[in-house]
Amino acid sequence: MFVKKKIVPLDGAADVAADETLRIQLENASETVKQTEKMLEDAHLIEAARKADFCVVSRDEEVRNYFQSVASPLRRLRKICWVNPDKPDDDALAWLQAGAPSNEFRMLGHAPKED
Repeated sequence: MFVKKKIVPLDGAADVAADETLRIQLENASETVKQTEKMLEDAHLIEAARKADFCVVSRDEEVRNYFQSVASPLRRLRKICWVNPDKPDDDALAWLQAGAPSNEFRMLGHAPKED
């Protein structure tokens, strides 16, 4: 992504260090080894989002679901907006054009309504 110039570094980006407390909480909240591995592999997305704009744009629905499943007990995850540009329901382009608002239904802590 850096080679293709798809990533714009933030001022102070070097300050985004691994949040060991978050990583321990993810490990403790995880239900399986696979879930732990996937969340730790992408924990940097959560860490960067918390330093920047509380938004993650990723096509990885599996890890999104893992983070959502532990967001209730982990307050620091609840307000992270997660948008999948490949998921039509997320309507990522319109969301970006609207200034990437923090819609509650996009947040990891949002509990979807049951039908």
